[in-house]
Amino acid sequence: MCRADLGGRVRFVLVDKVVEIEPGRRAAGYRDLSPDAEHYRDHMPAYPVEPGVLILESMAQLGGRLVQQSVKHASGRDVLPMLAMVNQAEFRRPVRPPCRLELSAEILSVRTTGARVSTAAHVDGQQVAGATLTYVLVGLDHDTVGIGVENMAAIRAWGEDTWNQMTSGQSPVPAAPAKAQPNSEAE
Repeated sequence: MCRADLGGRVRFVLVDKVVEIEPGRRAAGYRDLSPDAEHYRDHMPAYPVEPGVLILESMAQLGGRLVQQSVKHASGRDVLPMLAMVNQAEFRRPVRPPCRLELSAEILSVRTTGARVSTAAHVDGQQVAGATLTYVLVGLDHDTVGIGVENMAAIRAWGEDTWNQMTSGQSPVPAAPAKAQPNSEAE
């Protein structure tokens, strides 16, 4: 959930825990929703409902981590998956706190420059949302898009920090093979 740290900065990490990851295949995680979250003051007073855009962002963050770990596992490349397209998004019922938003992501395809993932969110065993997400893969091993070397280092450090938070410091991803290539299925 969005969190404010001691400096007053709002955090935008919307996956509390990654509980399972199988690079190249799937991931599962969750986000615990508390009725005390600040955004419920305006969405909706006296009847808190989780905004669909935040549910979608939770699914996108889990899917992005799955893509990132899949590419790293298959090829050793360090990439930043950036959400490029949302297809077939549907929100099936309102999500009201307190509850646990169970998240899942499954790789549909991975190429050198992009990936597609099928995602879903469930509450109490019922699907509440789903979408097919497409990511553009920005390489963090060299600056081809103008991020800047100093910014790439900051992105890597942030990625490592948030990954450790999501997995409690336990990396469930085995070491990358030396010369394997990412899955090149057609999208």
